[in-house]
Amino acid sequence: MRPPAFCTAFVALLAAALIAPHAGAQTEATVRISIQADPTTLDPALTDDPTGTALLQDVYTPLLEVTALGQVKPFAAKSWTVSPDGHTYRFILRDGLKFQNGQSVTATDVKYSLDRLASPKLNSPNAELLLTPIEGYQDEQAGKAAGLRGVKVISPTQLEITVDRPSEGDLLVRLAHVASSIVSRESVEQGGQEWGTTHANGTGAFRIVQWSLRNQIVLAANPTYFGGAPKIQRVVLQIVPDPNVDVEKYEAGELDIVQVPGSEYTRLKRDPKLSKEIVEYNRASTTFLALNTFAYPPFKDIRVRRAVALAVNRPEIVKAVFVGLYQPANEILPPGLPGYHPLPAIAYDPSKARSLLAEAGYPGGKGLPPLLLGPNPRGFGPRQAAEVVAAMIQQNLGIDTHVQILDIAKWRSDMRKRTAFAAVTGWTADIADPNDYLFALFVSKAPFSYFSGYVNPAYDKMVDAANHERTRDAVLRRMAEVERFLVFDDVGVLPIYHVREVILKKPYVRDLTLTPYGLGFLEHLSTASIVK
Repeated sequence: MRPPAFCTAFVALLAAALIAPHAGAQTEATVRISIQADPTTLDPALTDDPTGTALLQDVYTPLLEVTALGQVKPFAAKSWTVSPDGHTYRFILRDGLKFQNGQSVTATDVKYSLDRLASPKLNSPNAELLLTPIEGYQDEQAGKAAGLRGVKVISPTQLEITVDRPSEGDLLVRLAHVASSIVSRESVEQGGQEWGTTHANGTGAFRIVQWSLRNQIVLAANPTYFGGAPKIQRVVLQIVPDPNVDVEKYEAGELDIVQVPGSEYTRLKRDPKLSKEIVEYNRASTTFLALNTFAYPPFKDIRVRRAVALAVNRPEIVKAVFVGLYQPANEILPPGLPGYHPLPAIAYDPSKARSLLAEAGYPGGKGLPPLLLGPNPRGFGPRQAAEVVAAMIQQNLGIDTHVQILDIAKWRSDMRKRTAFAAVTGWTADIADPNDYLFALFVSKAPFSYFSGYVNPAYDKMVDAANHERTRDAVLRRMAEVERFLVFDDVGVLPIYHVREVILKKPYVRDLTLTPYGLGFLEHLSTASIVK
């Protein structure tokens, strides 16, 4: 039975008072980290933004995890086997696996979590990317079945998952996504739609104890975590939209870990003290211009798309705007992601660009409507890139091009409409699989296709055919062909740069695990410690 509303409110206020730090105060077991926006949700099945996807990995655990090198390892499952025909996977859960409320985890909880993720009633944006290979997924989507028939409980600690295509390793990397994490049915049903905030109950290293909108999120260590109790007892995630303010707060001793904007990079590298606190690492992330045909109908003509690609000097953007920190991108897949292959560049050639535009019937840009670019307001990179891209398009092609800056909530809402603007945004892989880009962003009916506004039935068929290859190696080879068609042949998107992440980290924060997937510094806080 849920407590009365006034009691719930009192407890929440009391908890906030007890855990909120006094200005300037910090215990040795607390780490203070800046994030630039609230997550859209704290329900792992519904997560669709980088902040939420990252922090939820500290709270919930899927059966498997992927290392920084892209290797699949046991996580909530202690082991697995694969049948000789490659169709059936049997997972054995860790001994003594428990939810954060002390409830034991069984294979039934895993099945419930995967069935819930697959449910069309939930309408998870991650389901199609992660669960398509599992037998019965399409039937459930069509309303012909309740639950995944390919997921079967064998015993309290054993679960079988059967796939309809035996692409070796394909299912495993998908089951490492946080959206496939184990959740408690009791907590979900008690909490209703907001259960992820009010009744969060995972199997991870930390539990959620506070979410104060536009202020902070607080995590507390889970002493019964199967990987061992975290050395950090509390994580305070301060929500600071301006990355330059992040750096100011870091220098003032108010934050322990912050992302570094490019505008501060050179100064910090030259600073004799702060340069020693800089940490750099590659992220599986690409920033791109979406050649969105819904927002800008002239992009339906490949000559207009190619003209824009030829008019943008990507190496110069990286050199002049981002001081050489990033890598000019010819590919949408970032280096290091399985399936990555270098693509030939669409070289900067304004003269050829103008000729193509004239051939399309728009000499000097005449007859074209204004082009509106909508950069992702999270961080500094997309906005700065959009401003330079807009200037290059206007100068080289004569197209009236503008940049619209919105707050993150409005930007997300408008982007989902598809018709508001052509986005300049980044995308970071959450799983070690090219489908995280080539399917999720660019297949016409994929859950995140609104990021790109790209529609090509021939491309959709190519992706589907690649995913029906019988081996993982064959899938990756076909995906290389798919990417070449998308980026080089059809010019369906304009990659701008691959991201190299830079953070500032206090020297007393030790053993922080970094990964190219997601934000990279927030996902594995269980290994970190504070040593003063």
